[in-house]
Order: sequence, then structure tokens, then C-alpha cells
Amino acid sequence: MFERNRAGVERYTERVGLKVDWADLSSTTSPLASITQVPRAFDFESCRWPKQFYHTGPFHDGVGRTKVEFPWDKLTGEPLVYASMGTVLNGNLDVFQTIVTALAKYDDLQLVLSIGDQVDPQRIVSPPGTQLSSRGRRS
Repeated sequence: MFERNRAGVERYTERVGLKVDWADLSSTTSPLASITQVPRAFDFESCRWPKQFYHTGPFHDGVGRTKVEFPWDKLTGEPLVYASMGTVLNGNLDVFQTIVTALAKYDDLQLVLSIGDQVDPQRIVSPPGTQLSSRGRRS
């Protein structure tokens, strides 16, 4: 993603007077703070986080969010895969279809997709040879 936007980023840094060593992309991170809204529990485990890296999320208070019921009674106790693309890729049918297709080869798991309101769930199809049952599992 960076390479695709590099020319514009370089022009901006020059215009605002930032000195960047483009051979060392770690020089583009702040020595004071790097902040992510991802809760630590949702992030990959790493012992390499710099001391100025802070997990601070989520950044919402629930106001204005539509309550969505979850079918807790359909959970079977099998390993659960939860996928949510947030606001960046939410609405991208191909991403959700790729997830469903990739997990189709695994038996005995459940998949929960948080797709938001931009994708019609009927457009996400089971790969050939598999079928999603009404319980949300392959049968």
C-alpha cells in the first residue's frame, strides 16, 4: 500500500519540512507515540512492539449503533473463527467470500462474519462441495 502512495507521501513530507530516511521506513514512525484503536486482545501477539506503541481502542461509546441480536443458541462449542473488517474493507464482498472459501476446507469449526450493512449476506456463497446450513455451519 505504501509503494502505491509513496510519491504523494514524499511530496507531502518535503512540503512540511519532515526529514525522512526512505531507506529505513521505521524512520516514518513517531518516536513519541504510535496509537492504534485495536484492543490489545484483538492484535497479534508480539514482543517487538516499541515502547511508544499504545493499544487504545475501541474508540466508540455505542451511541448511534443499531442493536444487532446475535444467535447465541447456534454456537456449538466447536472452534470459532470471527472475522470483521471494520470500516476499511467492510462492504467488500470479495474479502468475505475469500474468508468463507478459505475456511471451507476445515471441518468442525464455526464462522461468524460481521459484515455490516454494506453487503447482502445472500451474496456470500458456499464453495462447491460445501453447504451452509441454517445453523451457519457447513453440512
